[in-house]
Parts: sequence; structure tokens; C-alpha cells
Amino acid sequence: MSKPPVSRSRYEREKAAREAAEKLLEEKSRELYLANKKLEEQAINLAALVEDRTKKLTEALQQAQLSLKTMREAERQREESEEKFRSLIENANDFVFTLNIDGVFEYLSPRFTEVLGYRESDLLGQHFSVVIHPDDLPNCAEFFNRIITTLTPEAGLEYRVRHADG
Repeated sequence: MSKPPVSRSRYEREKAAREAAEKLLEEKSRELYLANKKLEEQAINLAALVEDRTKKLTEALQQAQLSLKTMREAERQREESEEKFRSLIENANDFVFTLNIDGVFEYLSPRFTEVLGYRESDLLGQHFSVVIHPDDLPNCAEFFNRIITTLTPEAGLEYRVRHADG
């Protein structure tokens, strides 16, 4: 069987359709090529950005590790210094104490309580005047107030203290 003859107009229509399809295919191929190029550029940019951020994060991590190491060393040195200071104070022959801004005992060295016969609990939280000889109290109060007011260290003051048994 033979094919019926194709009319020229049908042939031209098919040719025009093929040409249009080829043109569309060419346009879409070009668009795909450009989109691919753009994606490749974005991938390169993204890789560079990731590399830069990774580098910065690595540097930050190293800095944090160094800071942590420095802090741990400082803490170790502080503890060592604190232990030396505590040993010095607790084994001193002198009376060592701290008062708050109101003149209330906050710390008493072991020597303080040993020599004067007080228990630590008897004096902690008490005003310093409870252990000062009455005749020396005005000078002690003036000395304390001067230090608190001026915040200037001064040479020590001699005064008498009362023993726990009177």
C-alpha cells in the first residue's frame, strides 16, 4: 500500500512545526545551559563562603580553647594562692579578723579565738565593740570611722581587748 500524496500545505505546516519545535528546544537548551552556569557559580560562591565560615569557626574554637586553658590556669593559681594565704592567716601568731562596713565581725582567725577564749560563733555577726576595753572604745570607733569614711589605709592602733572570761 502506498501512502496518499501529502499536500504541500500539510508538508509546510509540519516543516514549520518542526522548525518551531527545534527553535523552542534550542531556547530551552540555552536557558538550561545558563541556569546550569548560574548554579555552578552559586556552588562556587557557596563553597567559598562555607570555607570562610569554617575557617572563622575554627579560629573562634581555638580562641575559646585558649581562653578556657587560661581560665583554668588562673583558677589553679588562685586556688594555690588562696591556700597559701589561708595557711598564713590560720597559722599566724597575730589576731586576724575582718569587719564589714558596719563594724561587724565577718572573719576571725583561729589565734583570735584561742587567745581570747571566745568561740567563733560568739563573735561572728557581733559588733567589734563587744571585745574592746571600754576605755579604748572611743579611739577604736574614731579610727574605724576614719578608715570607712576616707577609704585610706592607716597604721595600726593599739588597744586592749577583753578576754571571754572578763
